[in-house]
Amino acid sequence: MIKEYQIYNETRLPAKRIVSLAPSFTQTLFFLGLEDRIVGCTENCLQNHDLKNVLTVGRFASPDLAGIRELNPDLILGLDRVHSEALTVLKQSKAGIFVQRIQTVFGIIGAIEAINKLAGNSREGAAKVRKLRKRLQRVCSRLQGVKPVRVYRMLSTEPLVTPSAACYQYDAIHLAGGEQMQLDFADPYTPVSPADVFAFDPEFIVSCGQGENQPAKPRCQGCKKEKPICMRTPADIINADGWNGTTAARNGQVYTIGCESLCYPGPGLIDGIEMMAGLFHPDLQAGIAAEEDAQEEQTVQIKI
Repeated sequence: MIKEYQIYNETRLPAKRIVSLAPSFTQTLFFLGLEDRIVGCTENCLQNHDLKNVLTVGRFASPDLAGIRELNPDLILGLDRVHSEALTVLKQSKAGIFVQRIQTVFGIIGAIEAINKLAGNSREGAAKVRKLRKRLQRVCSRLQGVKPVRVYRMLSTEPLVTPSAACYQYDAIHLAGGEQMQLDFADPYTPVSPADVFAFDPEFIVSCGQGENQPAKPRCQGCKKEKPICMRTPADIINADGWNGTTAARNGQVYTIGCESLCYPGPGLIDGIEMMAGLFHPDLQAGIAAEEDAQEEQTVQIKI
């Protein structure tokens, strides 16, 4: 199992009172059925979950350390790249500290499994993690030996930013059968030039955003951009200057995937990988779905 996390101060575990400093952790806690243990979260965690009775402790990039201490949590979940300074201070408390260093999709699943164990290792949570891992392995198996398609992952346009090979999103696209620009950098996100993207000539463009004719997404807390990329549709992207010259735009292969299924390093990322595998290799999607249905049927028969 790939380990991409560190745990400090384990004396108060299993955790009954948990603070989440990132939407991905909040997504994970709901996935594991641990939402009733969340006592604090950032404002950015509120967008996709009902947390009316949970105290907010600042924003994703600037958590409220005093507010976190007042909650007297058993466990604080944070990301090393974003929360390293805050977690260094919070390590002085008695709370357990879970620090995630994200790079691979299988590492993310390992972190989800670890969080379930820190909360008492419920059978239900463990079963959900096993199923998550099997779903990913099924996609990988079906795509073995299949020629990858060229994919550009659009994170922002001003400037153009895309994941590097050090990023879990790069790994997710690779696992879904996509080939990306050669970007071997230590930083997980890197700016690229329009000339480099057009020379790469992606067959698919995958962006943050929303589908056509969907209601407008709520603006993220603290966002001041006039029209952030997460609120754009495929048509917005295709019609932007220059993009209609790519193979992806000419063939109508520009897609938007919600943050909860690709931006967040949580269980929803497996949904995003299955979604992308179906877009990139539609002839294989039926086989993946058939295998999943057969597995579900076998599970039901065993339970009966």
